[in-house]
Amino acid sequence: MAGHDGRSPGAPAFRAARRVGRAALLLALLLPLGCGGDGASPDAEQGTITREAFIDAYIALRVVGLRAPQQLIAEEDRRRILSERGVTEEDLLTFVEVHGRDLESMQGIWNDVEARLEALRTQSDSSEGRS
Repeated sequence: MAGHDGRSPGAPAFRAARRVGRAALLLALLLPLGCGGDGASPDAEQGTITREAFIDAYIALRVVGLRAPQQLIAEEDRRRILSERGVTEEDLLTFVEVHGRDLESMQGIWNDVEARLEALRTQSDSSEGRS
């Protein structure tokens, strides 16, 4: 089902995700996620979760947030999302603390996040067009 501009109703939410600035991304990570677990495989060089684990967890949280009322994720949903990925709140915070100083690396991470969110939006648009 297309919206008034011929695109699917979900497209504006994914476009909005692309415009999220670094400050909003960090804010989302710093919000209490309240979860436990044993964490994903550490990055041997930095003592943090892997880049891929960080991106996967962030995208999973962002997608659920975009679909939630007022883009707020319930605490139990945050816990479940992170637990399913073997990542903790502390893992995410440590990753940002360690890698946040490397602006080139963080730019690459945000570029990957943006590209993957766009791919999800495109996939969502094409699957809705087949319905």
